[in-house]
Amino acid sequence: MRVVLSWVTFVGWALAVLAALVPSCSTSPSAGVPYTGAAPDFTEVCHASSCTCPDGRRGQSQCIDGGGVGPCSCEGCPPFTRYAPPDFAPCGGEPFGTWRLRKLNTNGVSLSLSTQSIDGTTSSGQCPADVPKPMSIPDLRIDLQDGGDMDIHSAGISLTLRITESCLSEKVGVRCDRLDLGFGKCSSEDCGICNCSTGSTAGDEHGTWSRTPTALTLQVDSFRAVGTDFSYCVHDDTMDLGDLSGAVFTYERVQGSGTPAACGVRSPTDCAIGKGCHVGACVGGTDCTSAQAESSCTNRQGCTWDTNQCSGVAPATCTLADYDIVPGCKFVGILAKCTGTPTPCGPKVQADCAASPGCKAGPGCAGDGPLNCSKYNDLCSSCTMTAGCACSAITGDCTGAPTCAQQTDQNVCRSWSQCTWSPFVCKGESTPCEMISVAQCTAATGCQIQGAM
Repeated sequence: MRVVLSWVTFVGWALAVLAALVPSCSTSPSAGVPYTGAAPDFTEVCHASSCTCPDGRRGQSQCIDGGGVGPCSCEGCPPFTRYAPPDFAPCGGEPFGTWRLRKLNTNGVSLSLSTQSIDGTTSSGQCPADVPKPMSIPDLRIDLQDGGDMDIHSAGISLTLRITESCLSEKVGVRCDRLDLGFGKCSSEDCGICNCSTGSTAGDEHGTWSRTPTALTLQVDSFRAVGTDFSYCVHDDTMDLGDLSGAVFTYERVQGSGTPAACGVRSPTDCAIGKGCHVGACVGGTDCTSAQAESSCTNRQGCTWDTNQCSGVAPATCTLADYDIVPGCKFVGILAKCTGTPTPCGPKVQADCAASPGCKAGPGCAGDGPLNCSKYNDLCSSCTMTAGCACSAITGDCTGAPTCAQQTDQNVCRSWSQCTWSPFVCKGESTPCEMISVAQCTAATGCQIQGAM
């Protein structure tokens, strides 16, 4: 039997175990064999055997003086600890934004179990679970976007929990050591405890979300039509999600900032974190730089592969999974804002221009100083072709002091000695820093984040 586990919630586990044994007691000798010795003694003889303690663990029955079986004892068994459940009341609120898990309270959780037999018969129920402390907090991030779209990133998810075999046997009737979790396993321990360890690799999911006044539904695309329901409460910059198992996830609101650092400025240690960059660069001349692998580098004359450099092309923007992981991508406090004075578009190099709000890279006219429109006096047709020049119909004077950057016509640009038509110029007006989002702030030269964590 395969068990599928959704790590957005504990609900969805299907577990089962070996039935607990009950104590037995023999009250007579074996029958059917002729007896020729002394008269038989029919005094009750106790045989200690496995039994079930009140909390579900399997212990040992105790013999009592005079014969017979006493109460079940689990003194030699590890404790099955049940903590008081968290005090959580749903209150609703505004869940929009990016959230990062900061706390996971599994006290008092009970797992919802279900199995399906070959003939389609289903068995279901709930069993209390013991989650050993301390446990690591997984890296869970949720971006709840305006309009109902959702992105989820998960990494570092691992969990060990213990369930009594007596409960699992009663609810779903499948042996503990026969379970297949796909990415985890369960094993039967002494004293009737089923110990399950699970984990998963990092993953990114897209989906949708919806809400009622106190319930939040997350529906991941890969789960198709199956959504996960949480009760929720948003208070200031904290959001608590409670699932059906009784676990409570506490998230903090965060903002993402920055862009992935260019490959060329990364150290070999940080080089391959994220996408687009790799350790090593082909050096030796202009014909070498196009080689992106050692195999295509060392077969070129004069080229060598330098493993102390980082090369490639980093993505233009950070994803939810990149923050606090990929160089250049950072989470900052919710009160952080973009401040400063942006540099003008004109002097920016191509890479900075494309990343700067308000600026646009492309071919255009470049040059220094204002243009003297008077050179087109009495030539009104030529005068008006130059952007920024105006011709008087009465006097024929051409007036104005435009710039090369204003000229969008290649021929007009070249008609002015101060101007040059270039395949790249940075055009536009830089957006004021205060109007730039925190995510784009560091990409705009002259702007910086104030109030970061």
